[in-house]
Amino acid sequence: MKRISSIRKGLAKIEGVLAALPPNPGYEGSEDAVHSARTLWWGENPNLVAEYQDAIGMKVGLEEEEADDEVFGVDGGDRWFDPVFEIGAEVDERFPGLGGESGRKIRRSVELHGMEALGWYVPFHHPGLQWGIYIPVSGMAYLVQHAFGRLPVPFATKIHLAFHAILNHELFHFATDYAIAQAELTHVEPWYVPAKRGMHATSPGYCVEEERLANGYMLSAFRSMKPALRVAGKQAALRAFVSKQPEGYRDALDVRPSHWDGLLEELSQRYGAFTKKSADHPFLWFPHLGYDWPRLFPIRPRIDWRYCPIHLVDDSMRLGIAPGWLSFFSRLSAIEEAEEFTKKLKKLAPPIQRAWVRSKERLSVAITSGADFKRWDNGGKDLYSVRINDNFRAHLRRREETDDWLAVEIGNHKEMGHG
Repeated sequence: MKRISSIRKGLAKIEGVLAALPPNPGYEGSEDAVHSARTLWWGENPNLVAEYQDAIGMKVGLEEEEADDEVFGVDGGDRWFDPVFEIGAEVDERFPGLGGESGRKIRRSVELHGMEALGWYVPFHHPGLQWGIYIPVSGMAYLVQHAFGRLPVPFATKIHLAFHAILNHELFHFATDYAIAQAELTHVEPWYVPAKRGMHATSPGYCVEEERLANGYMLSAFRSMKPALRVAGKQAALRAFVSKQPEGYRDALDVRPSHWDGLLEELSQRYGAFTKKSADHPFLWFPHLGYDWPRLFPIRPRIDWRYCPIHLVDDSMRLGIAPGWLSFFSRLSAIEEAEEFTKKLKKLAPPIQRAWVRSKERLSVAITSGADFKRWDNGGKDLYSVRINDNFRAHLRRREETDDWLAVEIGNHKEMGHG
């Protein structure tokens, strides 16, 4: 993928490409420019991307990124962004606040706007706003209650499932933003802005083709999660939730792998129909003539979240939920090593020592699913476990008063009590 910053520089040279867009229909109305959002991932923040690149050898920012299978493994496990959510012990999992007026508003908004009622994407085509994916606490809470509430798993697991469902839906909107920008740079005319304005002005007010694929991508991505989130019944629960959504959104249930190329071509043509020149181009809309529209969408093997900022909106107050019921962290900014940890580490083989250094560097930038980072209650309060390699793990203790971490133990799985 190309850097979004370089794409925006190119788009800025084309008149009318970067412009204000219709507001996103959140359940409280327009919520594009929120001030209560906390950033989980900065996208192309130069410092973080450089650190992450150094830590795991990724080639972020190249014109065409090379395959990372040797880094991530065949299943790309480390590609999943996996922030940690902590639930307050006093929280009532039934979320009584969602049964009142706020709950009715969200339910009505879901009926009208599908997944966009639970989260939204601010495109990089929109100047003056912090672009990226916004995931409100209210959206996760609603999805927990109305989609995953009956799953026989801990409440924190349901929160993670809700987060990833919303994230993956919105990631497809980012992929569409990216794909249409490539068309604009190639054909030197606005596509995205006139299309969004045109769709907003007609019924149903959104792009049916795009929402079908956004939910389709969400359902597809939901099948392959880290082990802790491979919950029996989760797919059926999400599909049941999608079935109750409006036109386009619910049509994702009929999308099959063999349909994707044709549907991506339809989506491209939907955007192209609002252009002044390209809509009537004789060679753009006939696949047999060689124009490969699906190639523009960076969805294979999966959409790379690293290029897109991800924000969490804490709107707990308007749900009647106690402040601070949900805490989170998306990286371990500072890790120190206890004396006993350092002594043990020095006795281990050099490859294990290097693996620990790599793990520590990765965690300082972002927690990903490949780290299998999780709370380890067997060791007492605020202790967490992280995967170093296939055979070794480390335990770290969170020090809230100083907002840093102390590595306290390292050893093989059996020594660490992981079987």
